[in-house]
Amino acid sequence: MLRFLSPVLVASIVLLACSSQQNNKLVENRDAQTENPSSLGFVGGKRIYTAPFEAGQNGYAVYRAPTMVISQKGTVLAFAEGRVNGPADVDDMDVVLRRSTDGGRTWEKLQVLVSDGKNPCKNQSPVVLPNGRILLVYLWNPWIPSESLRDTISRSVFTMYSDDDGKTWSKPKDITEMAQVMKGPEKWGWTGMGPVHGIVKRQEPHKGRIVFPSRHNTKNTSMVSHVIYSDDSGETWKIGGSSRDKTTESTVVELSNGDLMLNSRNMRDSEDYRVVAISKDGGETFNKNSIRLDPSLVEPSGVQASLLYHSLNPKTGLGNILFSNPSDDKMRTNGTLQVSNDDGVTWSERVRYAPAPAPYFTGYSDLIRFPNGDVGVLFESGKYDSDNPKGDRYEKIEFTVVSSAELPSIRTDNTGGASTNVCRVYASFDDVPKVEKDSLTMKDCRALCADWTSRTNVKGLPKQVRCEWGFDLFQRYEEGACEVKVCFFGLLKKKFIAEDLTREECRIKCGRFDSWKDRSCRWNPDSVNTPWQTFKSQETCSF
Repeated sequence: MLRFLSPVLVASIVLLACSSQQNNKLVENRDAQTENPSSLGFVGGKRIYTAPFEAGQNGYAVYRAPTMVISQKGTVLAFAEGRVNGPADVDDMDVVLRRSTDGGRTWEKLQVLVSDGKNPCKNQSPVVLPNGRILLVYLWNPWIPSESLRDTISRSVFTMYSDDDGKTWSKPKDITEMAQVMKGPEKWGWTGMGPVHGIVKRQEPHKGRIVFPSRHNTKNTSMVSHVIYSDDSGETWKIGGSSRDKTTESTVVELSNGDLMLNSRNMRDSEDYRVVAISKDGGETFNKNSIRLDPSLVEPSGVQASLLYHSLNPKTGLGNILFSNPSDDKMRTNGTLQVSNDDGVTWSERVRYAPAPAPYFTGYSDLIRFPNGDVGVLFESGKYDSDNPKGDRYEKIEFTVVSSAELPSIRTDNTGGASTNVCRVYASFDDVPKVEKDSLTMKDCRALCADWTSRTNVKGLPKQVRCEWGFDLFQRYEEGACEVKVCFFGLLKKKFIAEDLTREECRIKCGRFDSWKDRSCRWNPDSVNTPWQTFKSQETCSF
């Protein structure tokens, strides 16, 4: 196995693609939550699972710390720490990846992305950028013989990226001096990343900013969760704000108003709840008055968790936020997805995704949102180990899907709780007759604007119309109008007029044109849950 050479600075690295046997075995849920056979997560009314990582495979005794993103092309990328000798947090481990192009049903051969002999490479945290690039941040540190020495060593932070959906990766880049306090009385002694997906801000302030959750301590302080951020697509980095003391592994989400919520693992033994902090400046600071315990989010004396923004709730006008963790105050079990319809203020729904009830072990997890609103969950699992007080038994990392049908409070089709107002759609182009569709239900509007390929087969609708529904579901209706001039696929200027549209229809019309050079009428194409943004009128573009 090839390893990178320098213990601190990377001179070069060879990216490996180790051969392995694909593991596509489906495991039936012994306590299914629904009888919806249409969900990708169900067969015959029972939830199904695939295991991209299993203990003992491909030269690794254990896999831990799963993280995950879904690319703009729909590829699911599942990352993990491949731990060579066992579950110890300080021993030999590598960053590994498996890809799925069919929604998690099957997984391609394992890739070893980063490896350095006994020196651990870990805490991999991915994010998808607006241009489709997949950016990965991870940690490196020198090997130590015992966990008791973990606070005596420094850690280095690296980034790497893929521009081909995770098939190949760049050489790592050392960002340690930008991502840590390296000197002075507040010099950091220990740092960690995620492990969980990062985010790209969808709206102001600091729209487009990349944010990753992190953590650190100093010789005078306990562990504190914080964020790092980049405003130039990952070229340079700054250290952002922090939560309170005795917080560690954290996850961050952007709320419907542009605020950031940092949700952290709680290391105070007397508090079995998550710690929440709010930033109104894109993560540069976290308001100390906003820091609170969330008694709805129970955890077993500290464990990693994952937040995900799903969509805008049509009833509350606030964000549907998802939260995943082992929801138990004593041990890591009962892997559960919780739903908030009000930007994480309250939590109204719970769906257990674990293969079996307590005491079946479930640990760290990460979340993605599919285009149809279903939610993918990647999580640690195994049988309960009575000799381990935390119940940790890292047999595998499993993937499953929680269908949108299981989450009635965030369903936004006609069978859910959203509005059923009608809409009127007008579209006209140079030398193309005007097309009018009116008295459409919300379901009909979704079908009309479903995707580009089906659009060409809709009778009477001009082929130039890319009225793409894209990766978002129908949200609230607000009457309004927009007029936008754009260029379509390298053609000459064409005038696109959308009159008497609801706010959502106007957004759809100006949806996801990757070829636009003028992006004033474009919402963030990397996000599957982008809220409304301001459209400018009379904008033009040219090639």
